[in-house]
Amino acid sequence: MITQQEIERYIVAIPASPKFVRDAITALDEEDLIKAGSVIEKDPALTLFLQQIIDRPIFGATEKLKEPVRILSFLGLRASKAILNTYLISLLTPREWRVFKLSNTLFYELSGMMILYWEKLLERYAKDRSLKLISAATLLVSTVAVCEQLFRDYAADARILREQSGITYATILERQAGMSFIDLALVVGQKFGIEAEALTLVELTERPHVHPDLRLAKLLHLLFFYVLSRPMFIEVCLNDFMPFRPDFVADVLDDFRAVVDL
Repeated sequence: MITQQEIERYIVAIPASPKFVRDAITALDEEDLIKAGSVIEKDPALTLFLQQIIDRPIFGATEKLKEPVRILSFLGLRASKAILNTYLISLLTPREWRVFKLSNTLFYELSGMMILYWEKLLERYAKDRSLKLISAATLLVSTVAVCEQLFRDYAADARILREQSGITYATILERQAGMSFIDLALVVGQKFGIEAEALTLVELTERPHVHPDLRLAKLLHLLFFYVLSRPMFIEVCLNDFMPFRPDFVADVLDDFRAVVDL
């Protein structure tokens, strides 16, 4: 089964981020949508990815958007940056999902929902730092794709353990590799250069302590499970990697409801 050494070898083998993606993200950090769009339009694969994402109904585009600059302008800085980070991880996603029985279309749907709702929460509760924190939601989604790759050679064995012993993927990961889903997310985030503020926020969802961003961490934890509670994601076991802690999020439920339509 999966070992920590195997995870380390996998992470080391991940190729460096393509330069054009890094340049586009830098332009977004500089709040220059036109420059970012100009960089992206030189790469047909990334342009196609943006077109597929913006076609998801959750984004509410009323017309067909094809030019990168128009897509980025429609999405705004935060969502655009989150989607570019998702693209980096999508380069690692398989053509065929074996472990979670996802499709790339459903994976993009998951990404879109997390990005849209997290952007709304940041707009309300951390607008001044939203560009540095938007990647936290993207990282959780991206780690699902990494888990697919890590578990795919052991899919049959893991499925037997789940069905016969009721053991979750989270338990398998912790017992075999000594890592939790959040531990893995932090390693992936460091590999892809995700901002330290976003990594801290993700870590707080599992190891909370007194911190100025603890409230945001609770909202992120709640959002992840709110999205994964959809039947289409429960069916493919995506809610299997982290235990939901209702006591942890009890004091932010009203804050969450004020932004996300339940």
